Amino acid sequence: MGPMTESGDVFSYRSERQLFLDAVREGLRVHVDIPRTDSVCVFGTDSCSIAGEVLSDAADELSSHPLTCVRDGRIPGWVGPGTEAILVSYEGDCPEAVPVLEALRGRGCGIHVLTAGGMICNPLHPSEMVLLPMGPEGHEAMGYVLGALAATVQA
Repeated sequence: MGPMTESGDVFSYRSERQLFLDAVREGLRVHVDIPRTDSVCVFGTDSCSIAGEVLSDAADELSSHPLTCVRDGRIPGWVGPGTEAILVSYEGDCPEAVPVLEALRGRGCGIHVLTAGGMICNPLHPSEMVLLPMGPEGHEAMGYVLGALAATVQA
């Protein structure tokens, strides 16, 4: 018998893996129009920001352009006009998200925020927002963010 979930059911690695993969496929269907640029930086403010790290690692080997992921409130000195900044905040209520967004605006970056809602939506122009579905949790949410982030960066 395998490990138990909090509800006492037997945890199925296959079902969790399948949920994750299905969510990645769904996320890949996200369409975002961003200008072509050699400078992209992903900023993450919650647990789903690990998707930015995964994509950054893949880009190191597969992309002709660097893709940096920052998972704290710092903004690299090279980020400015001509940089497309992608902020990942699935829940949208992380206290660091809005100050990072304001600092990126102050630097003249193109801004795209991947979120399912929360306070991060208040200062956003609709063209800056990539709305993700509410409801998925854990592996499923991470998979959707990974797929949507990959689709956004690839655009």
